[in-house]
Amino acid sequence: MKTASEKSISGEMQSCAQKRLSELRALSFNELSSLPESETREIQLLGKRVQVTTYRASELPDQMLIVAQAVREHWFGIMHRVYAVGFIALSNGEKRDAPEEKLWDYT
Repeated sequence: MKTASEKSISGEMQSCAQKRLSELRALSFNELSSLPESETREIQLLGKRVQVTTYRASELPDQMLIVAQAVREHWFGIMHRVYAVGFIALSNGEKRDAPEEKLWDYT
């Protein structure tokens, strides 16, 4: 069972990933295409080290999967808490939430 502290950090991780995804949704298809396939930065949330990674995976020439992932080690690095959200960007400018199964590789 999660402690209040674990629930709080999990909520902050979700908020962080959602915020990053919102920033990415504001970009055009061409801007998204120019992102690296993955990019990670470390941040501190409630005194805990969290890695926030952005992934870009080309699905077809006219669509790509964009994922924002937040990861925190716990239990001395044996276990990880992972939260990932994403969307599919189409070359016509449309953006749709990624189906859960598309995010499985990132959780």
